[in-house]
Amino acid sequence: MKDSQARGWVRLHRKIEENNLWFLEPFTKAQAWIDLFLNANHKDNIIQIRGNIINVKRGQIGWSELTMCKRWKWSKGKVRNYLKMLETIQQIVQQKSSLTTIITILKYEEYQSDDTADDTTERQQTGKQKDSRQYTNKNDKNDKNDKNDKNLFSEKDKILTDLLYSLVKKNYPFLKEKDYSNDYSEMNKLHRIDKWDYRQIEYIICWSQNDTFWRKNIRSVSKLRKQFEDLIVRAKENKRGAIKV
Repeated sequence: MKDSQARGWVRLHRKIEENNLWFLEPFTKAQAWIDLFLNANHKDNIIQIRGNIINVKRGQIGWSELTMCKRWKWSKGKVRNYLKMLETIQQIVQQKSSLTTIITILKYEEYQSDDTADDTTERQQTGKQKDSRQYTNKNDKNDKNDKNDKNLFSEKDKILTDLLYSLVKKNYPFLKEKDYSNDYSEMNKLHRIDKWDYRQIEYIICWSQNDTFWRKNIRSVSKLRKQFEDLIVRAKENKRGAIKV
């Protein structure tokens, strides 16, 4: 094999997990290793477990032993021995708690550093986003770069926009009905331009509408986008206000 081929890229999309063959049999050790890479965060994120917000950074994954046992069809003993082996050969570091185990893949950047922003964004999108509205401008750095922002949104953007307004309507049933279809593209910008993960957006939508202060202030996607960074900080600080998503 040529040296250039040995060092080259082989794209492996996370959608491989949707193939029945992926979970057909108990995982091999190599498959389990790939599974960790497939599910590691490509950017800093937060997860919630039993009302507790946990920071999970790029190259980390928050999984319990039970999760790995179920996914890989392994016993707890085999999972523990495998993770211990990976630590011994300096492939991962584990941070265990009563809630979950945060696994840091030590060589994540070595394998993923050449990944493009478009690739990492695409991994979080559904198959329906591969239509004419999908992200085609690779140099998009701000709102002005897109001439057709009003038509640029995905099915996930619609779902999250509908979720926000359904919760707003639940909190304030007296509000007048309005056409918010133009807000889909604004939700898209929150993900595509501001680089917030859809899981974070969904969590913050639910959290803000459960918080007595923020529900009064976040009644539109534009307000959500404007205050999103502050909302992330407040949600981390106010764990009592967190709700299960």
